[in-house]
Amino acid sequence: MTDKSLLVALVGNPNSGKSCIFNQLTASHAKVGNWGGVTVEGKTGALRSDRRTFNIMDLPGLYSLSTVSPDEEITRDLIIHGDAQRRRPDLIIHIIDGCQLERSLYLTLQLLDQDIPLVIALNMFDEMRKRRLIVDIKAISGNLGLPIIPTVANRGEGIRELVDTMQQMIDDKAFSPALFRFDYATEKALSDIQEIFSNSGFDLSRGRLIGLLTNAPSADKDLPGELVGRSREVAESAKPAVGETWIDAITHARYKAISILLAKSVAPRLSRDDKLTSRLDGILLHNIWGIPIFLLIIFLLFQATFSLGALPMRGIDAGMSFLSNQIKFTKPGFWGELFGDGIVGGVGMMLSFVPTVLILLTGIYFIEDTGYMARAAFLMDRVMRLIGLHGRAFIPLMMGFGCNVPALFASRSIGNPRDRLLTMLLTPLMSCSARLPIYVMVTAAFFPKYGSLVIFSLYLLGALLALGLGRLLSRTLLTGPPAPFVMELPVYRFPSLKNILRQIGFMAGIFAKRIGTFIVFFAVFIWFLSNFPYSKVPPGSSQSPEISATSIESAESLAKRDKYIHYLGQFIEPVMRPLGFTVEMDIALVSGLIAKEAVVVTMGVLLTGASDTDKDSLIEQLRKNIPSTAAALAFLVFVLLYIPCLSTIVTLQYENRQWIWTAFSIGYLMAVAYIAAFVTYRLGMALGLG
Repeated sequence: MTDKSLLVALVGNPNSGKSCIFNQLTASHAKVGNWGGVTVEGKTGALRSDRRTFNIMDLPGLYSLSTVSPDEEITRDLIIHGDAQRRRPDLIIHIIDGCQLERSLYLTLQLLDQDIPLVIALNMFDEMRKRRLIVDIKAISGNLGLPIIPTVANRGEGIRELVDTMQQMIDDKAFSPALFRFDYATEKALSDIQEIFSNSGFDLSRGRLIGLLTNAPSADKDLPGELVGRSREVAESAKPAVGETWIDAITHARYKAISILLAKSVAPRLSRDDKLTSRLDGILLHNIWGIPIFLLIIFLLFQATFSLGALPMRGIDAGMSFLSNQIKFTKPGFWGELFGDGIVGGVGMMLSFVPTVLILLTGIYFIEDTGYMARAAFLMDRVMRLIGLHGRAFIPLMMGFGCNVPALFASRSIGNPRDRLLTMLLTPLMSCSARLPIYVMVTAAFFPKYGSLVIFSLYLLGALLALGLGRLLSRTLLTGPPAPFVMELPVYRFPSLKNILRQIGFMAGIFAKRIGTFIVFFAVFIWFLSNFPYSKVPPGSSQSPEISATSIESAESLAKRDKYIHYLGQFIEPVMRPLGFTVEMDIALVSGLIAKEAVVVTMGVLLTGASDTDKDSLIEQLRKNIPSTAAALAFLVFVLLYIPCLSTIVTLQYENRQWIWTAFSIGYLMAVAYIAAFVTYRLGMALGLG
């Protein structure tokens, strides 16, 4: 065996622990969650041993190679047809949920037909023990002719044995696809089809031959039309049993074989119900109380987030303010102000909100790991059907609270194209974590006692508007019934601290990358716009001590009007004036089109970059510069609803492939944001919030 890099594909049902095993093998930080669609594209990572390198690919979860959704097609095509260089995997690791053997083994039989070496990782072995599920692993392994390694992925158990088995499979070529073949009553037809192609120089796997026999999607990809036509003639002439299609015959044969296999290898489960799961589901999935309980859990999560995030936020703010002043004291003048106010001041504003965002994401990941989030999707199925969608659409929408980009990718788990497009159009209404620092900043200034309630209301407003607009779109532009909804409810599990820390570390890395690159650049850019043409001392500020504070503020205001930033604001201000926004607020919103984090940086540089940071914090400057509480509320509503960041727009276009829908999304979001902010401002003024 040469010392080449080998391609290893991780394949399994959703919720089988596939991404968790990927993390263990590659020490990676891929997203792990308790629902299908989290792994929406193949992720790769390296596993290096003494002799070779394995390129591990985590493929989207699927139940069958007869796929129904775009993300499942990624897995099917790689296994059957190979990658862009037509290279198929050298080895497949099939991750099986040990508590769902019958369902999982159906995919195993399909993988066996692909003529690729195969290893089974029997995952969640601890859950099997808890549920007293007695399985004769040696018997199943012997009958299948495959190595089976028991694993507990979230604790790393069995991973070393899995790696050793991978090495052995490659070194010894221990896999022989002829060891285990089910007679689907198709052998004669398969042999005839194989002869058609082999005579023309094509060496097709048994699975590919079965696909041609059953006319499966993409089975005829890159094959000559004449040969495909002859294979279909064979399929037509060799009919299965009366009243059956070839698909029915093969499906029934597979399930019959699985039943025989399990009857020989699995002892009857001892009569013990999972009382905890049953009792919790009786409460959390209650027809009446289920949704209020879900909303209460989310509200308590927000309450805990801001209570725990207040202390580190103040600490970082104080530290960055001290550093900014030290820089300006050590290096007075242009360079001191650039580094002190522009870089340290601007980036410091963003850094102070990072702990709050990470605490919120920790809570969301914790809920995911327990298995409750999949139940929330099941619970919300009734609500989603009001807008012409089903519960599966709730998954990417809920993921949108973390980030809209992976949420759009997760919509691939929705097979129906109409349902998928509608879900993508509604996803930007879910308030992503990048908006959270803006909410915290404004609520701290205007609603210090009710910040968590106001922010929870914003998230709820986005969800309610998504429901209303979804109902409107499903009855006008995107008509049609939603597809049937089928989802597995995983057993409740105690969250894995290791997985949660990995995910938080991954998100922290994203924040660090953004802050270290884009945010620094943008902070400096805004500082230059707001300070050039450069004047060291604003007019009037060097006058005698008798000059009033009002006079100094007036002089500073006049100085700001000479800066480049003011001319940018002049173009926007007439349009946004009916919403009660100031020029600074307008400019901050424009910067948010690139990334929502830039709104905080822009406000910080514009409002505190030319002032004494020891005297005036950003919160104090917001109170002075936002003209009213009504305008502050309108600003929050506008931030919630207007165009998402550039990355989201690019992803939306990439996923739907139609500029007309991308343009429609931009247009309707701007219209909804403007109208909602206008109504909020006028209503607030009428209620005396001016």
